Amino acid sequence: MTIRLAYVTTVPDTQWEFLRGQNAYLAEHGFELHSIASPGDRLNDLAIRDDATPHAIPISRNISPIADFASLIRLYRLFGQIKPDMIHVSTSKAAVLGALAGWLARVPLRVFLIRGLASEEASGLKRKAFRLCERLAVRLCHASICVAPSLLTYAREQRILGPDEGTVMANGMSNGVDPIRFDPRTTRPVDLSRWLDPQITAAPRTIIGYVGRLAMKKGLAEIVEMWKVIREAHPDTLLLLVGPWESVDDRAQAL
Repeated sequence: MTIRLAYVTTVPDTQWEFLRGQNAYLAEHGFELHSIASPGDRLNDLAIRDDATPHAIPISRNISPIADFASLIRLYRLFGQIKPDMIHVSTSKAAVLGALAGWLARVPLRVFLIRGLASEEASGLKRKAFRLCERLAVRLCHASICVAPSLLTYAREQRILGPDEGTVMANGMSNGVDPIRFDPRTTRPVDLSRWLDPQITAAPRTIIGYVGRLAMKKGLAEIVEMWKVIREAHPDTLLLLVGPWESVDDRAQAL
């Protein structure tokens, strides 16, 4: 029996990174995969790597009533065409649009995988709007799964989830960790001299690293405060931040 599963995320990169290996396993066990996200190179890459059928539907990261309504209509029509047995929605904006379209199209099973909540990083009226959307996504889905215990606690405290709603699989994780990919015995050490002044790396020192988007919402403010304490106690320690700046404002605040 083939189970038709449709993923909905704001951008295809989310599926590319967090469904690595998972899609291949599901495809081997009788799932027909459909990847729905904003247009992007990774959407076509998913078709090649995971044998998933790509569907490009623009989904804005920000609240945009006209664009959001257009995305909702496109999602509803697409669900009517492919008739999925199950939809897996993730990332706040795509979650509410995907869940609402799935509810309207009467998709039998709707799952909200909460990797993060936009209301955490917003403020004022924007935060209230995002929180309302997140609550709606939860109500329209049959199950909500958080990727971390702290995220589950936050969602319940903010009444996005009810006191008995939501769950965390195992100890929390979006897609697990591939021990082969990160095996230090088979991976080559990084040559920092390619990016750093040789004088900085010449002397033996402890290097603390961060890899990811450089954004205040990713905990950059906490890293800055932590670094002040560590630097004072251990002057020879080096902080290495690897990743693209999210915005000019994030860069200005961090520096």
